[in-house]
Amino acid sequence: MFRKRCNTNRLIFWYKVVSVDGTSDGRTADVILRTITDATVYGGNRHKWRLESRIRMTNDGSGWIIRESRVSTF
Repeated sequence: MFRKRCNTNRLIFWYKVVSVDGTSDGRTADVILRTITDATVYGGNRHKWRLESRIRMTNDGSGWIIRESRVSTF
C-alpha cells in the first residue's frame, strides 16, 4: 500500500516501503531503507522512483545522531 506525504512546499508524493535493514553495535548503527516513491521531480513528469536511503548514526550517550545520509536509486 502506498502512503501519502506532503512536504513544506505542498508537494504531494506517495511512497511504499520495500525493505528496511540495519545493524548496530550500540555505539554506531547503519540503516538501509528502500522505497518506491511516486512523485513529480522539478516539475517534470510523474514517475515511480526506486530510492535507497543509507543512514549512518552514532550514539553520543544522550541519543542517536545522524552522521551521514545518502540516497540513490536501486
